[in-house]
Amino acid sequence: MWRFLTARHHVEFMRAYLGPLRMAFYVLAGDKQSALEEDLISLVDHYKLSENDASVWSADYLEVVVARR
Repeated sequence: MWRFLTARHHVEFMRAYLGPLRMAFYVLAGDKQSALEEDLISLVDHYKLSENDASVWSADYLEVVVARR
């Protein structure tokens, strides 16, 4: 489980450390960055698993391992 203080904290963390999201913000103008940030915060709030302000998400992921023979 991923746990963040708030939805905004979650988005700020992902914006700082997730490469594709960093690039998405980088290529947008300032007003578009703000709009994207607010949309992402709304998305996190909508799908979070917690009942309070905290942002709790299941940390599922897919790992693919390829072996050459």
